[in-house]
Amino acid sequence: MLRDLAREAAGRRAILAAIILGTVVSYFLADPALAFASAAAFAVAETMDFAVYEPLRTRGLLVAMLASNAVGLVADSLIFLRMAFGSFDFLQGQILGKAWMTLGAVAVLAFVRRRKLTAAEALPPA
Repeated sequence: MLRDLAREAAGRRAILAAIILGTVVSYFLADPALAFASAAAFAVAETMDFAVYEPLRTRGLLVAMLASNAVGLVADSLIFLRMAFGSFDFLQGQILGKAWMTLGAVAVLAFVRRRKLTAAEALPPA
């Protein structure tokens, strides 16, 4: 979600650089097995999120965010759980928790956007 907003502000190249940097940082933050699983999941999921977001952006910010985050959160959960633990025992909880966070963020963004539009409409014409 934040990646999508950053894309809007900074552009594609900056986001791709941030994905690479995030992957490297992720690798160094945990023990080697978890770090590798985390870095791999982050790199793949963020790249998939980016690949889905870009073509859908023309259909609207919220549509692009929902679709790209759905793909990214599933990919991240699948890759991390398999590589880190060799199991999908916690897949449902991982996906559900991430989905709730995504929906909450989209609701906040929609509220803020609606509020900005309402405030802009209330301004007198220039």
